Amino acid sequence: MQYFEYQVIPAPKKGEKAKGAKTTPDRFAVALTNLMNRMGGGGLGISSL
Repeated sequence: MQYFEYQVIPAPKKGEKAKGAKTTPDRFAVALTNLMNRMGGGGLGISSL
């Protein structure tokens, strides 16, 4: 059986600039994606925000 652990994280306060991300929602999505990838990789957690 698979086990999943969920964690509530705060929304990014500021979007991150990225190639192709020109609007606020796009930059927000980039920031959230990067945060989730760091957390999923086990390298950086919520305490590094």
